[in-house]
Amino acid sequence: MPLPKLGLFWLSLFLVIWLTFNLTTPAKAQSPTLPIVAQLTLPLTATHISSATVARPLTFSLALSTTLPLTFTPPLTLLNVAVSTTQRLLYLDQPRQRMYLYENGQPVRTILVSTGTPTSRTLTKAWQGNVGKYMGAVSVIGGFKVDYSWYLYPDFYGNILIHSVPYTQVGELKYYDRPDALGLEPTSHGCIRISDEDATWLKSWNPISATIQITPWRGEIK
Repeated sequence: MPLPKLGLFWLSLFLVIWLTFNLTTPAKAQSPTLPIVAQLTLPLTATHISSATVARPLTFSLALSTTLPLTFTPPLTLLNVAVSTTQRLLYLDQPRQRMYLYENGQPVRTILVSTGTPTSRTLTKAWQGNVGKYMGAVSVIGGFKVDYSWYLYPDFYGNILIHSVPYTQVGELKYYDRPDALGLEPTSHGCIRISDEDATWLKSWNPISATIQITPWRGEIK
Protein backbone atom coordinates (compact mmCIF):
# COMPACT_ATOMS: atom_id res chain seq x y z
CA MET A 1 0.00 0.00 0.00
CA PRO A 2 1.56 3.34 -0.94
CA LEU A 3 2.49 5.62 1.99
CA PRO A 4 0.53 8.81 2.38
CA LYS A 5 2.35 11.76 0.88
CA LEU A 6 2.78 13.41 4.30
CA GLY A 7 4.40 10.28 5.82
CA LEU A 8 6.76 9.92 2.87
CA PHE A 9 7.84 13.54 3.30
CA TRP A 10 8.81 13.08 6.96
CA LEU A 11 10.65 9.82 6.27
CA SER A 12 12.71 11.48 3.53
CA LEU A 13 13.53 14.43 5.79
CA PHE A 14 14.70 12.10 8.57
CA LEU A 15 16.98 10.16 6.20
CA VAL A 16 18.55 13.40 4.88
CA ILE A 17 19.27 14.72 8.39
CA TRP A 18 20.71 11.38 9.58
CA LEU A 19 23.00 11.02 6.56
CA THR A 20 24.18 14.64 6.83
CA PHE A 21 25.08 14.28 10.53
CA ASN A 22 26.99 10.98 10.21
CA LEU A 23 28.94 12.03 7.13
CA THR A 24 30.14 15.42 8.44
CA THR A 25 30.89 14.59 12.15
CA PRO A 26 34.32 12.85 12.73
CA ALA A 27 34.17 9.64 14.66
CA LYS A 28 35.30 9.90 18.27
CA ALA A 29 38.74 8.38 18.93
CA GLN A 30 38.59 5.26 20.98
CA SER A 31 40.88 5.38 24.04
CA PRO A 32 42.97 2.24 24.21
CA THR A 33 42.41 0.32 27.41
CA LEU A 34 45.35 -1.68 28.70
CA PRO A 35 44.70 -4.46 31.16
CA ILE A 36 45.60 -3.30 34.66
CA VAL A 37 47.61 -6.46 35.24
CA ALA A 38 49.79 -5.69 32.22
CA GLN A 39 50.58 -2.24 33.61
CA LEU A 40 51.62 -3.63 36.99
CA THR A 41 53.71 -6.51 35.76
CA LEU A 42 56.10 -4.69 33.41
CA PRO A 43 59.66 -5.95 34.01
CA LEU A 44 61.72 -3.52 36.12
CA THR A 45 64.70 -2.72 33.92
CA ALA A 46 67.16 0.14 33.81
CA THR A 47 64.87 2.00 31.41
CA HIS A 48 62.23 2.23 34.13
CA ILE A 49 64.58 3.78 36.73
CA SER A 50 65.51 7.42 36.71
CA SER A 51 69.19 8.32 36.88
CA ALA A 52 68.67 9.78 40.35
CA THR A 53 67.79 6.38 41.78
CA VAL A 54 70.55 4.32 40.19
CA ALA A 55 73.10 3.24 42.82
CA ARG A 56 76.58 4.61 42.32
CA PRO A 57 79.83 3.08 43.60
CA LEU A 58 81.05 4.49 46.91
CA THR A 59 84.50 6.01 47.23
CA PHE A 60 86.41 6.52 50.45
CA SER A 61 89.23 8.78 51.53
CA LEU A 62 90.99 7.83 54.72
CA ALA A 63 92.37 11.35 54.92
CA LEU A 64 88.77 12.44 55.51
CA SER A 65 87.93 9.56 57.81
CA THR A 66 85.65 11.64 60.02
CA THR A 67 83.17 11.85 57.13
CA LEU A 68 82.78 8.08 56.88
CA PRO A 69 80.05 6.19 58.70
CA LEU A 70 81.30 5.01 62.08
CA THR A 71 80.10 1.50 61.26
CA PHE A 72 82.27 1.31 58.15
CA THR A 73 85.34 -0.94 58.42
CA PRO A 74 87.86 -0.04 55.70
CA PRO A 75 89.20 -2.99 53.69
CA LEU A 76 92.92 -3.58 54.08
CA THR A 77 93.42 -2.57 50.44
CA LEU A 78 92.30 1.00 51.26
CA LEU A 79 94.80 1.51 54.06
CA ASN A 80 98.01 3.36 53.38
CA VAL A 81 100.22 0.84 55.15
CA ALA A 82 102.80 -1.57 53.76
CA VAL A 83 102.00 -5.00 55.17
CA SER A 84 101.49 -8.33 53.48
CA THR A 85 98.11 -10.01 53.62
CA THR A 86 99.55 -12.71 55.90
CA GLN A 87 100.55 -10.23 58.60
CA ARG A 88 98.48 -8.99 61.49
CA LEU A 89 97.70 -5.28 61.57
CA LEU A 90 96.24 -2.92 64.14
CA TYR A 91 95.11 0.26 62.39
CA LEU A 92 94.12 3.02 64.82
CA ASP A 93 92.04 5.79 63.26
CA GLN A 94 92.29 8.62 65.78
CA PRO A 95 89.65 10.94 64.28
CA ARG A 96 87.10 8.11 64.46
CA GLN A 97 88.42 6.73 67.79
CA ARG A 98 88.42 3.18 66.44
CA MET A 99 91.06 0.51 66.04
CA TYR A 100 90.65 -2.01 63.21
CA LEU A 101 92.33 -5.39 63.45
CA TYR A 102 93.22 -7.44 60.36
CA GLU A 103 94.59 -10.92 59.83
CA ASN A 104 95.32 -12.65 56.52
CA GLY A 105 94.05 -9.57 54.72
CA GLN A 106 90.63 -9.68 56.39
CA PRO A 107 89.13 -7.56 59.20
CA VAL A 108 88.69 -9.57 62.41
CA ARG A 109 87.54 -6.99 64.96
CA THR A 110 86.75 -3.32 65.48
CA ILE A 111 87.69 -1.93 68.90
CA LEU A 112 86.43 1.36 70.33
CA VAL A 113 89.28 3.39 71.80
CA SER A 114 90.01 6.60 73.63
CA THR A 115 93.39 8.12 72.75
CA GLY A 116 95.36 11.00 74.25
CA THR A 117 93.57 14.23 75.08
CA PRO A 118 94.48 16.70 72.28
CA THR A 119 96.91 18.94 74.16
CA SER A 120 100.61 19.47 73.46
CA ARG A 121 101.45 17.29 76.48
CA THR A 122 99.01 14.39 76.13
CA LEU A 123 98.23 14.02 72.42
CA THR A 124 98.79 10.54 70.99
CA LYS A 125 101.23 11.12 68.13
CA ALA A 126 101.02 9.48 64.71
CA TRP A 127 103.24 6.40 64.81
CA GLN A 128 103.93 3.10 63.09
CA GLY A 129 105.80 0.18 64.60
CA ASN A 130 105.15 -3.15 66.29
CA VAL A 131 103.21 -4.05 69.40
CA GLY A 132 105.63 -4.78 72.24
CA LYS A 133 105.46 -7.16 75.16
CA TYR A 134 102.37 -7.90 77.21
CA MET A 135 102.74 -6.17 80.59
CA GLY A 136 99.54 -7.30 82.28
CA ALA A 137 98.25 -5.31 85.28
CA VAL A 138 100.19 -2.09 85.86
CA SER A 139 99.78 1.34 87.42
CA VAL A 140 99.43 4.33 85.11
CA ILE A 141 99.51 8.12 85.41
CA GLY A 142 97.04 9.60 87.88
CA GLY A 143 97.27 6.80 90.44
CA PHE A 144 95.07 4.51 88.35
CA LYS A 145 95.43 0.79 87.75
CA VAL A 146 94.75 -1.23 84.60
CA ASP A 147 94.29 -4.99 84.26
CA TYR A 148 95.64 -5.44 80.70
CA SER A 149 98.43 -3.59 78.91
CA TRP A 150 100.79 -3.85 75.90
CA TYR A 151 103.91 -1.76 75.39
CA LEU A 152 104.17 0.42 72.27
CA TYR A 153 106.92 3.07 72.49
CA PRO A 154 108.58 5.50 74.92
CA ASP A 155 107.39 9.09 74.99
CA PHE A 156 108.78 12.20 76.67
CA TYR A 157 106.31 11.93 79.54
CA GLY A 158 106.34 8.13 79.87
CA ASN A 159 105.66 4.90 78.00
CA ILE A 160 102.74 4.71 75.60
CA LEU A 161 100.63 1.59 76.03
CA ILE A 162 97.49 -0.06 74.80
CA HIS A 163 95.62 -0.79 77.99
CA SER A 164 92.19 -1.39 79.46
CA VAL A 165 90.22 1.47 81.01
CA PRO A 166 91.97 2.73 84.18
CA TYR A 167 90.28 2.48 87.54
CA THR A 168 90.71 3.16 91.23
CA GLN A 169 89.74 0.43 93.66
CA VAL A 170 88.09 0.70 97.05
CA GLY A 171 87.80 -2.71 98.64
CA GLU A 172 86.38 -4.98 95.94
CA LEU A 173 84.78 -2.11 94.01
CA LYS A 174 86.41 -0.69 90.88
CA TYR A 175 85.68 2.88 89.80
CA TYR A 176 86.54 3.24 86.10
CA ASP A 177 87.71 6.51 84.58
CA ARG A 178 85.49 7.64 81.67
CA PRO A 179 84.52 4.29 80.10
CA ASP A 180 81.82 6.28 78.27
CA ALA A 181 84.51 8.03 76.20
CA LEU A 182 85.44 4.89 74.24
CA GLY A 183 84.71 5.41 70.56
CA LEU A 184 83.68 9.02 71.17
CA GLU A 185 86.49 11.25 72.45
CA PRO A 186 90.16 11.16 73.48
CA THR A 187 90.63 11.33 77.26
CA SER A 188 93.91 9.59 78.13
CA HIS A 189 97.42 10.92 78.86
CA GLY A 190 98.64 9.51 75.53
CA CYS A 191 97.92 5.79 75.85
CA ILE A 192 95.26 3.91 73.90
CA ARG A 193 92.40 2.88 76.16
CA ILE A 194 90.13 -0.06 75.33
CA SER A 195 87.40 -1.85 77.26
CA ASP A 196 88.08 -4.84 79.52
CA GLU A 197 86.03 -7.01 77.15
CA ASP A 198 88.12 -6.01 74.13
CA ALA A 199 91.33 -6.34 76.17
CA THR A 200 90.39 -9.90 77.11
CA TRP A 201 89.80 -10.72 73.46
CA LEU A 202 93.02 -8.96 72.40
CA LYS A 203 95.05 -11.00 74.88
CA SER A 204 93.73 -14.25 73.37
CA TRP A 205 94.43 -12.93 69.84
CA ASN A 206 97.98 -12.09 70.98
CA PRO A 207 99.01 -8.93 69.08
CA ILE A 208 102.69 -9.05 70.13
CA SER A 209 104.98 -8.15 67.18
CA ALA A 210 101.98 -7.25 64.99
CA THR A 211 102.26 -4.05 62.94
CA ILE A 212 100.38 -1.09 64.39
CA GLN A 213 99.72 2.20 62.63
CA ILE A 214 98.30 5.21 64.45
CA THR A 215 96.91 7.98 62.25
CA PRO A 216 97.30 11.66 63.17
CA TRP A 217 94.69 13.47 65.24
CA ARG A 218 92.96 15.92 62.88
CA GLY A 219 91.10 18.04 65.37
CA GLU A 220 92.08 21.06 67.43
CA ILE A 221 95.08 20.80 69.74
CA LYS A 222 94.83 22.93 72.85
